[in-house]
Amino acid sequence: MIGQTTSRVADTHSVAPQLSDAGCERERRDLLELGEQIVARVPASRLAFQSWFDATRGLSDEACVTFTPEAALARLAAEFRRLWLKVAHKTADQHMRSPHHADAPITPSGAEVPYGYEREIRPTVLEERCTRYAPAPAGWSAAHVLFSSAQGGLASVLHWAQEDGIWTVDGAPHLTLAGNYFETQDLFGLFCGGELTWSKAKSLEPAGRTGGGPSRVMLIEPVFYDDGVNVFDIDAFRRVWANADNPERETALFVIDTTLTGPAFPLDEFLAALHPGSIVIQIHSGLKLDQAGLELASVGIASIFCADAKSPRAAEIAERLRKIRTATGVGLTLDEISVLEAPWFLDQGYFRRYTQAVFKNNAALATALSGKSSLFAQVLHPEFARADCPWAQAPYCVLRLRDATPENYELLERAIETECERRGLLFDRGGSFGFRSHRYETVTPAVGRGDRFLRIAMGARGGPSLNGIIELMRELSALPSVDKLPQRKQSNAAR
Repeated sequence: MIGQTTSRVADTHSVAPQLSDAGCERERRDLLELGEQIVARVPASRLAFQSWFDATRGLSDEACVTFTPEAALARLAAEFRRLWLKVAHKTADQHMRSPHHADAPITPSGAEVPYGYEREIRPTVLEERCTRYAPAPAGWSAAHVLFSSAQGGLASVLHWAQEDGIWTVDGAPHLTLAGNYFETQDLFGLFCGGELTWSKAKSLEPAGRTGGGPSRVMLIEPVFYDDGVNVFDIDAFRRVWANADNPERETALFVIDTTLTGPAFPLDEFLAALHPGSIVIQIHSGLKLDQAGLELASVGIASIFCADAKSPRAAEIAERLRKIRTATGVGLTLDEISVLEAPWFLDQGYFRRYTQAVFKNNAALATALSGKSSLFAQVLHPEFARADCPWAQAPYCVLRLRDATPENYELLERAIETECERRGLLFDRGGSFGFRSHRYETVTPAVGRGDRFLRIAMGARGGPSLNGIIELMRELSALPSVDKLPQRKQSNAAR
């Protein structure tokens, strides 16, 4: 895969490396494996992919005359994405949004997806994949529901919590957030008002005693950034929450947002700290780290866990969430279901390998910038907070200038762009994270939500740009002030 070649590709397509850079060769083989998985799942697509296979198999140092192997890989990855979207959409496009009764909508693999109108589609095949992707720990039952986004899934969970009486005006009107994601805060704002309240806590060690009072609904982000970086402490939580004197422990709902930490957070360890009556819903965006860095379709993945492997409670909650999904229109479309048939989506093994590559590259950048900096007041990464913690991982680093004016962040972005162009580095200006390539962007939070910062999201790809970006940022970090940042030289005509 991205961090480790598979024997299938190595045996079938190449005996000796064709690219001298080890990182680039790993990605070439990874792309080939993804392609082989597609044509194995959808044999009729082989013809559409044949030219792409020929170009990817033929990529070598000798073939790269007017472009670098890394640039060629970026184009091949983009073309691979386009080809699969075209194949998947072609199948879905044959059906009306409200098909007639004689029509049997199918996905690219031939699976039937019956529905009367698109809003009520049930992605049953994909949800069944989740059984292997996010299995229930021993002694627990699990059920899984897919949404059009993680935010749509979280909104549905909150609707259900109110309906079920867990988050209620009469009993427990307060919700605690151990996190900082801005859209989650916006969503809570939409639900709250009057007697329903919420507040933030640095951690849940106070066991729901923060802000507006006791909480039975808590949302935890195992890693989150604010003015620093925070890593959830399971042991500290266990010491307080599992205390027999804590009245909320027996009826609590915990929502764990693992969008940043991926598979690194040990859910089974967290579950072991809970009272058997607790309900845990793990939710995350499957767009970021689950799709081989290709951003095929937005999707939210919710897994419900209840104690007692024989209890139907998890399945009952999942069924209720599906009805809320239909009523609120936050389900997947046939196009999205078709695209998400990509075999590596909801493949636990690939998910782990891919995220490990992303985490490794971001940790390498953070380590390189960990010394004292004249330019940056802060370089934030979870490893600095808890170096011994396995889930102290993140798909990006946060950097804050000492002289943090908007103009100086603009100067910094221009300096990065200028130097990347001069050095031939692939470093895209853009948001989000988890791609195969590397990105940077200045983020300006809403008023009252913290100071602006530069986010650098290293992708999964190894190779020259990874090493070059790390070296560039190390050089910039050592500069005495923003006045010394390299800037693009003006031509005579522009003077």
